[in-house]
Parts: sequence; structure tokens; C-alpha cells
Amino acid sequence: APTPSPAPTPVASYAIGGEVSGLASGKSLVLRNNGADDLTQAKNGAFEFKTKIAAGGAYNVVVQTAPSGQSCTVTNGVGKAAGTVSNVKVVCADVPVAGGDTSAGCYSTAQQMTTGNWWTISSAVEVSKHTVVGPANYRGNAAIQTHVETRHVGTNTQITGDSYSKTVDGVGYNYGFVSQTPSAQETYYEPRMSFVLALPLNKPYTDSYNQVTVIPGSSPYTQSVVQTATYRGREQVQTAFGTFETCKVDFTAQVTGVSGVPAASWTQWMIATGKLAGFSAQQASPDGNGGLTLIQPTNIAVSW
Repeated sequence: APTPSPAPTPVASYAIGGEVSGLASGKSLVLRNNGADDLTQAKNGAFEFKTKIAAGGAYNVVVQTAPSGQSCTVTNGVGKAAGTVSNVKVVCADVPVAGGDTSAGCYSTAQQMTTGNWWTISSAVEVSKHTVVGPANYRGNAAIQTHVETRHVGTNTQITGDSYSKTVDGVGYNYGFVSQTPSAQETYYEPRMSFVLALPLNKPYTDSYNQVTVIPGSSPYTQSVVQTATYRGREQVQTAFGTFETCKVDFTAQVTGVSGVPAASWTQWMIATGKLAGFSAQQASPDGNGGLTLIQPTNIAVSW
């Protein structure tokens, strides 16, 4: 009888993958390898295609569908598989929207500085009503006094107090907040906290100030703050109460005066048009585990 032929030696195959970074919260992209094997990636971090490549076989990773409002570039995406491939890098970045070269309009505060106007911001954890009282003098500063009443959902906890701020020549100034309940307390800023309403695209604006906390019966406590805001362009945000064109602004804050406090970072999407212009539609901040905590109000109601 003829001698059977030996079974062919299996050809090794290897996984193709890498890492995505810069992908904006709530967005996704589609990666493709060798013209097929599409992979949808909805978060930053490691990825791996389902289909493995035979040893010596070519791979070619591309962005098939970019996330809305962003562009993504691929490095180390082409080669031949001599082993597991895990060094493909996909880096995404925001694409500025035409006509959105400043954040003007997204920080329009005229309605929020008009005596008698009110607005209520609701979220899953609290409802906060703001009522413009009118012109006031606060620690020697001519300001607009706004009364704030905040109720925590599910409890009887109430916070009431008054904030003092104003807008002059395109710059917003915040001087401080005086709390009445649940206890008397004051936080004020020296010389003041400031913010340019028309931030140029991708040009950081930095403000330095001291934050002073005054509790009756205790010595005032001072923290020094350096805060930077960078406008990143326009972006649509969908909320429970509508879809809005917004200004995306990245913030960082470094606080000294508290031992071991790291720099904080967060992103806000400010509504750009309509009667809700100037309000935050969304905020994101690192959750400490490599991801983001995304917060949106459940509703914003205004008197105008």
C-alpha cells in the first residue's frame, strides 16, 4: 500500500492590533484591515482585529470611518506579520468647524445679568435655580448679585447663597460666593477670576488668582489657582432637552496651598445659539481609571 503523505505543517497566524488615543467622548470610528475585517472602536485604548494574518502575510490598517468632528491618523499600520502586531497607533484630533474661530456667543451673558431673570438647571442629582437680584457692591467691586437655590434630589439638603460677577468689554469677572445655608460660608477670589468670552481657536487663556475661604470662627484659608481655558471649536451635542451647536473648551487648573493636590482637567461644551446660549450642555472629566465621567443636565429652563 502506498505510504500516506504527511499532514501539512500548520501556518502560524498572528493578531493585528494597537491603540487608539484622542477619541472624543461619545464618539466612535471604524478601522479596516486589508480592505475588510471592519472594527468599530468606541473608546480610547487597545484594539485588535478579529481576523488573524498568516505568518509573512501583509496587513494594511486604515481609518474607514472617522468620528464626527474629528480626523484620525494611523502610524505603523502597514507591514508583514512576523509575530503578534500590537504597535499600530491611531491618533484622533478635533477638526475646527468653519466659522467657529472664536467662542464668541457661547459665553454671552446678557440675559444672565438682567435684573429679574431666572434660570433653572436640573440634573440627576440636583436642581439649581438662579435669580438675578441686580447691581451690588461686593468687597469693593461693582457686581451683579445672583441668588442661587440648590436642592439635592432625593434628600432635603438645600444650599442657598449669592454669587457676584459682571461682564465688561468682553471679559467675564467672578468675585465670589456667599453661602447662607446649610451654614454661613464665603469664598471669594483675589483679585478676581476672569474669563475672555471670545476665546481664539486653540490659543490658551490663563488666569491666576487666590481663592479665599472664610468660615465663621476659623481663620481664612487661601489657595492659589492657575487656570487655563482653550477653545477647541464647534461641536454638536445631543441632550435630553435638545441637540445643540456648542463651543468645546478644555480647562486645566493647578491649585497650590493644598498638599498633594494634582492639576485638574475637564472639558465643557457651551451652547452657542438660541435662548440657552451660554449654558453648559455637557461636561467631561477623567474618572481616575483611564476613562471619562460625562455629565449633562436633564433640563434647562429660563424666564426669557
